[in-house]
Amino acid sequence: MFEHICNVICKGEGITFNELLSESRKQELVYTRQLIMFFSFLMDVGTYEKIGDKFGKDHATVMHAVKVINNYIDTDKIKKETIESYSEQLGLVRRAYDLTNEMEALIKPLQDEAAQLEQRLINIQIAIKNLLEEIKQLKP
Repeated sequence: MFEHICNVICKGEGITFNELLSESRKQELVYTRQLIMFFSFLMDVGTYEKIGDKFGKDHATVMHAVKVINNYIDTDKIKKETIESYSEQLGLVRRAYDLTNEMEALIKPLQDEAAQLEQRLINIQIAIKNLLEEIKQLKP
């Protein structure tokens, strides 16, 4: 899910993923990182520590990012609208992600069963071939 969050936010902010991971402290990069940390925490991608690790940052940086974004929501109407838009987009992405995982969970047992049936079919074909060979040997 982290990758999906990065894609949505980076695209929306006009930032490449490589720029995001740079050491730069340009405001637009810091803000983009903070948004990603905020939504990663909001969407239960991991703990503060795990989210921070993805950026080479510590848990306090992630906590600060969440606090900063919440502050923007409370005080900056334009950023609030942008954040709400990202929230809507990421909600759709999250539902698609969850549905994909659910579908894969349903398909996996069917794939396993199909593989077992295929192996049984091969075994039956071998048994029929062997029986035909035995029948040939029984004919005078």
